[in-house]
Amino acid sequence: MLKTNEEKQDILSKLSIYKLREFARGVGVRAPTSKNKPELIKEIKMIKNKELEPYKPKIKSGRPVISHNFYGDYNISLEKYRGIIENLHVLKKAVEEQISNMEEYIKYLQK
Repeated sequence: MLKTNEEKQDILSKLSIYKLREFARGVGVRAPTSKNKPELIKEIKMIKNKELEPYKPKIKSGRPVISHNFYGDYNISLEKYRGIIENLHVLKKAVEEQISNMEEYIKYLQK
């Protein structure tokens, strides 16, 4: 059964202001949080009847994307960190050798 305009308006007026604003935002009402119920219902009806163009927010572009190749960047980073880890292993061995040499030197001095 089709609903008349009065029934549709009655349904909209029964909605809470929060639900009505959410619905209005979905329909394309500009700045629904700054309007009261009658204004929202009026603009919803105008958009439905094509008397008012729905609001489409502008897409704000920020800083340009450096690379769209996520996996390529990931692989470069992974290789970079593998190199760092390998360098840490080499450094660890060098430090362990130094500690061993120092321990031997301390033992020599204690004799």
